[in-house]
Amino acid sequence: MNYLNGIEKVEQFVTAMYNATESPRFPYHNLAHTQLVVLKATEIARFYNFDQLGIFTVQAASWFHDVGHLFGYFENHEDASVLKMQTFLQLADVDEQIIDMIKRCILATKPGASPALLIEQIMCDADTYHFGTAWFRKTNEFVKEELELRKIKLPANWVAASLQLLQRHTYKTTYCQDVLAEGKEENIRWLQSMLKKEL
Repeated sequence: MNYLNGIEKVEQFVTAMYNATESPRFPYHNLAHTQLVVLKATEIARFYNFDQLGIFTVQAASWFHDVGHLFGYFENHEDASVLKMQTFLQLADVDEQIIDMIKRCILATKPGASPALLIEQIMCDADTYHFGTAWFRKTNEFVKEELELRKIKLPANWVAASLQLLQRHTYKTTYCQDVLAEGKEENIRWLQSMLKKEL
């Protein structure tokens, strides 16, 4: 298989889904987030010298990992994402072993997942890469807006819940631990300062 051509077809397919007239427009789970995850998954995979197949796998997983949101799912949206990915890649004659690995990568992004393989850990870290950057301060508001839009009950104190999320989170790869630790600590301190202002 020509993996470069294959990932272009995946990108076109997923992009068309997000841009479709009937698709919902979410503040956070949108095409921009997906594109960022693809970018960061590729960055991390290249750091670990992944071959063309490995790059294709994490990129395909990144493109598909959140499409379940487009079909109304919030909890367990990863399962709906896997089904859409399997249907598309099976029709494209992608090997079942590769499809299974992409599935594992997508499911590694589930809350509470414990990814064992490096490729799964890369996918998990790419999805939460923003926790260690200044962009988190924007995305955190986007997530809140989206929950309100989707009529999902918010925590009693959004700032406290956001702080707890970052404090409980750990990056799985040594690359992200090294590159993003300081940024995440800055975001934790920022949230702590916001909490103090509320007192």
